[in-house]
Amino acid sequence: MQQTFKPTPTEYRGVRFRSKSEAIFAALLDTAGVEDWLYEPHFLEVSGYTPDFCVPLVSDHNDLALVIIEYKPAATTATYRNLLTEHCIEMRRKVGLECDYFIVNGSMFEGLPDVLYLEDGKWFQIGSLQEAPLFGVRHWFGADALNVARSKRFDLEMK
Repeated sequence: MQQTFKPTPTEYRGVRFRSKSEAIFAALLDTAGVEDWLYEPHFLEVSGYTPDFCVPLVSDHNDLALVIIEYKPAATTATYRNLLTEHCIEMRRKVGLECDYFIVNGSMFEGLPDVLYLEDGKWFQIGSLQEAPLFGVRHWFGADALNVARSKRFDLEMK
């Protein structure tokens, strides 16, 4: 029988995350120099869905673009990815901005997660988080960065 774990609400940088894994992912973004992330940005909510992370970027032509990241500690199913594709299309229409969509699959406690990228309505595996060219450039999310992120101070909700 597969063991399941209940997420522990965790605070990092004054933001309350639904799980410690999400907080570690936010710390990993910070460690890699991606510090303008937004957690569960409600302005992107569509059909009751809000993505986990959004990073606003300014393109080479001074246009605003969004990188939208869904973090999942375990592999996603095809059914979930299909639903997420529909949400991504709806989100792009809603905000009227160029958006890149990524799913980061894998535990923050067991090495570097894998990354999937949405292009033309299909999800493509683009390697581990260390190899993925997020944000138009390669940020090195290596094992050292993950160890730094894991060592950050997190405030766990006490029950």
